[in-house]
Amino acid sequence: MFQLEVTKRFYASHGLYDFRGEDELIHEHHWKVVVFAKAETLDISGCAIDFHEVDHLLNKVLSRFQGACFNDHAPFDVLSPSAENIAKYLHEELNLSLKSNLAAIFRVMVCEDEEHCASYESH
Repeated sequence: MFQLEVTKRFYASHGLYDFRGEDELIHEHHWKVVVFAKAETLDISGCAIDFHEVDHLLNKVLSRFQGACFNDHAPFDVLSPSAENIAKYLHEELNLSLKSNLAAIFRVMVCEDEEHCASYESH
């Protein structure tokens, strides 16, 4: 099994809904997203997936959140923008867009900083 990782960093703000009984104040993080893909085989060039394709898809999904507030954009205008929910959202969006016959995105990790991360993984 081959495994690949693509990492992206960006600034964005968020505030959790109903966190310990009240909505959090909006605050900024220097986010890190790590996308994990896996493949059983490689193509003729020896690659499981083009890193640039994953970069492009990730940039496209994240573009409306970069420098903005997650809470201002669907689905996080109603869904609490926790690292867990952001990881699941990115996992689903990336898998919808991926055009690979060999590789699949199986895990997305979202970090609010270098010490605090959450992941969503498909089975």
